[in-house]
Amino acid sequence: TIPEINKIYLEQRNFRLNFALDFSLYMVQIQVNVDNTGYNTIYSGSTVANYDWVDAQNYISTIGEHSLFVKFTDAATGIIYKREYNIYVVPKSDGFYKDNY
Repeated sequence: TIPEINKIYLEQRNFRLNFALDFSLYMVQIQVNVDNTGYNTIYSGSTVANYDWVDAQNYISTIGEHSLFVKFTDAATGIIYKREYNIYVVPKSDGFYKDNY
């Protein structure tokens, strides 16, 4: 089957990505491949159900479209799951507007 490719829009130099699973899966390793430059391990250790990739901006920084491939290893089975995303980085906003609602 062809994997579903999800779209993500990010504000340049003002984001982080969170990888979260349902309660039946836990990860022991997460690897990412940005723009087909090869996989980098961003997490390896004890079992986690979610992980905040706070330095994602160091990997995805230029305005425009990027590809992101993610592999995570299930703690219980050792199965490697794969996800694919189209990332769209937009310019940082000049301000934030909040209405009364």
